[in-house]
Amino acid sequence: MKPATQCEQQGFTLIELLIATAVFAVLGVMAYGGLNSVLTAQSHITTQADRLRTLQLSLRYIQRDIEQLVDRGIRDKFGDEHAPLILGDHPRFSLTHSGWRNPAGLTRSQLQRVAYDVEDGSLMRITWSQLDGIDLDEQRQTQLLNEVEELKIRALDEEGKWHERWPQGEQSPERNNLPVAVELQLIAEPWGKIRRLIALTR
Repeated sequence: MKPATQCEQQGFTLIELLIATAVFAVLGVMAYGGLNSVLTAQSHITTQADRLRTLQLSLRYIQRDIEQLVDRGIRDKFGDEHAPLILGDHPRFSLTHSGWRNPAGLTRSQLQRVAYDVEDGSLMRITWSQLDGIDLDEQRQTQLLNEVEELKIRALDEEGKWHERWPQGEQSPERNNLPVAVELQLIAEPWGKIRRLIALTR
């Protein structure tokens, strides 16, 4: 067998190694860029999905409270009467609703006073521990959604007229006629304007 010459025993040259290293480096950078793009896209999708779930939950809270609206006014600690449904400036609206869950079996009503407002770009759900004799300043606030620009609500009366304030006229809070429907308008990023029409059971 013919012995290998000195030339045949040589491996890769330095130039070949440098070229191979450069090629692998370029491929690595390309692979990292692609992976980073995928991870960034996945993170963005996850963030948007979480925010969408938060939006849906917030709208579900509002719709449920409005659908369970009852004709039950309240009295504050000074004895002043407040209508079952109030549409105004601050908070945006407040109402008495039924269906207040009581898993602990506490001695309390199944009715609850709740309000919604926008504070510093956040949609807030406001509740009180009881109906009558309450201090309206002693409230519990829960942040539902951020990046909210506006929350509007208006009521439809039996004559088919819309009202941005409720109750109407000189109606007594104890005899206030509830509207037949309410329209909710929420402006939040990144979805823009969202509208919901909620019919009320008479």
